[in-house]
Amino acid sequence: MGHHTRRQFESPEAAAEAAIANRPRQFETLEAAAARLSLDKRTIRRAIAAGRLHGYRFGARALRVEPAEVDALMEPVPTVERSA
Repeated sequence: MGHHTRRQFESPEAAAEAAIANRPRQFETLEAAAARLSLDKRTIRRAIAAGRLHGYRFGARALRVEPAEVDALMEPVPTVERSA
């Protein structure tokens, strides 16, 4: 019998990307993505139009996005350390 070895990743980000790549794709409506992040649906549409986010059509009208891709647009805000 062969031995299973746990794959080592260079960074937590690489491990997260591999986990996302190995699971079934999930989609959500623009409304759901916007509500989850407390944004307006038009903000999600603008991200798609600007090429920062992929939109996926199902039929003529249904437009969906991948939650992980929407989440990846969120960027941490730099903070300033203050001395006490």
